[in-house]
Amino acid sequence: MRSPRRGMGVIVLSIVLLSAVTMLIEIPGGEAAYVTHSPILINYGGWADGITGGSGTELDPYVIEGWQIDHFGQSSIDIQNSDAHYLIRNVYVRPSPDYQYLDFYGIHVEDSSNVTIENCLIENNDASGIMAYNSRNIRISDNQLSDNTLYLGACRDVSVDGNQFNSSSTRLLGSNTVNLSNNIIDSGGIFMDGYCVEDFSTHTIAATNTIGGKPVLYFKNQSSVVIDDNMVGGEVIIANCSGVRIADLNMTNMSGLFMNYCDDIIVSDVEAFENHPAFVFLHASNVTITNCSFMQTSWEKDLLLYNPAAIFMQGVTDATIVSCLVSGGNDGIELTGSANVTVISCNLIGYRGISCYWSTNTTILGNDFGRCPERAVNLNDCVGFEVYHNNIGFNSIWDSRGGTNNSWDNGYPAGGNYWGFKGYDNYSGPNQDIPGSDGICDSMYWFDQYPLMEPYVYPHPRAAFTIASVANSTNTYAVDASGCWDPSDPLSLLEVRWDWNGDGKWDTPWSTNKMAEHRYSRPGNYTVALEVRNSQGLSSITLKNVIVKGVLWTTYLVYALAIVIILAATLLFLYRRGRKRKLDITDASEPKVPAG
Repeated sequence: MRSPRRGMGVIVLSIVLLSAVTMLIEIPGGEAAYVTHSPILINYGGWADGITGGSGTELDPYVIEGWQIDHFGQSSIDIQNSDAHYLIRNVYVRPSPDYQYLDFYGIHVEDSSNVTIENCLIENNDASGIMAYNSRNIRISDNQLSDNTLYLGACRDVSVDGNQFNSSSTRLLGSNTVNLSNNIIDSGGIFMDGYCVEDFSTHTIAATNTIGGKPVLYFKNQSSVVIDDNMVGGEVIIANCSGVRIADLNMTNMSGLFMNYCDDIIVSDVEAFENHPAFVFLHASNVTITNCSFMQTSWEKDLLLYNPAAIFMQGVTDATIVSCLVSGGNDGIELTGSANVTVISCNLIGYRGISCYWSTNTTILGNDFGRCPERAVNLNDCVGFEVYHNNIGFNSIWDSRGGTNNSWDNGYPAGGNYWGFKGYDNYSGPNQDIPGSDGICDSMYWFDQYPLMEPYVYPHPRAAFTIASVANSTNTYAVDASGCWDPSDPLSLLEVRWDWNGDGKWDTPWSTNKMAEHRYSRPGNYTVALEVRNSQGLSSITLKNVIVKGVLWTTYLVYALAIVIILAATLLFLYRRGRKRKLDITDASEPKVPAG
């Protein structure tokens, strides 16, 4: 007879062995779950070493599965110039330690179509974990990417669904019709670049994608977009839209806010902390950024955008950045290929304060530069810049054109910039040869012919207001602009005007009265804009969003009762009138009996 203790030991041993086998199977990327294989290279389709089954048709694709591939100086799986159908699944891809930081891809698809990549583990590629270029009909689902990038360049008809990105990001460059859904990104983001509006506005990006646990918000091809603190996202992407209003928004640890091929944009009273980058504008126009704070503590370069400025503008025309605090980042503000930009009355602190490349006709005026270890203002191949009345301090500057095509002062007697030093001021006049001081240094500094002796205080007003619903009303709102401020003018001299629906058309004339009321005729989400102007004609704008819920139900009840009473009275009148006519007709038709 078998001992009960011995039987129990067999059972325990069986459970242990079964658990070990189960753990071996379920551990993602566990090396024992895969078979080691050398890199798989496929050119012009067909069979290749590493294909485990299939015939290359839509119903029976070539299958590559079950391998662990440590790539040595080349991509682990490389498919080029093919239209055959391939299914890559359950593959573990990683670089060899000797090649970890070289420019090779985990899975590379180029000039091909009909490739599916699913349930793969891809780790630690210094370039891209998955790189598809000039390819179409690509499906990427249920993969796990760690410490690398999903890169789609010049691709069409791509589905990216249910993937897990750990310290990884997705980048779309010149791609169209990409569908992203149900992807989880712990950090990083979804970054776009391209050459035409279709590279930004033809995608489908669902809110089921999350970054840091918050949804990705994607707006495209709209004439009015309103973003405020009620819309919390891990990243906001706006493409081919106009009438964009962003106000009262708190951005913390977001991937950023991207506006691509957009027009008529106002950003007001945004606080952004630790966003890399904060705002990106690509090929946008008529942009105003006012009363915002951008706080970064990291100066490291980002892998995907390479040089993440707090405010990055590329191909932008007609933009104004006013009364903003920009702290940290490699660049506080970066302009690339942009024109007609004005940066006024901002406080800039960073590795470089403002960097500009191949840009034209830009004014940098009245700004305070804090500590900028490399440069406060960095101009590379820029033309038509006016840089004056800034407090640059002891920071250095750079102008690749030697100041010949740009102006670093506003002439005499307006003067140039304050450079943080105490020179001599014994002379005055355009040539500084007339005895007597004038607040301008007697000798030029860098490219500034008239450096200032003291810090410049730029007389720019600050717009601010409160808004609240009027008592016993849900569609009438009172505004108060008493919080406006100006360094030189008292509040009583400041003029204000209002735009009640954020359409860019001012609904009131200029007035020194800081309080007003407005009644909305219908429910909706409205943007209220205030512009304040001082006696020197300088102005600034701020926005607030308001949700009008409609009139009170008691008001509707009063209207309904009034209508019922009017209808009842009308029906009663008609009834009595009809009855009277009937009686009159009856009396007229009856024969009259002679008297007596």
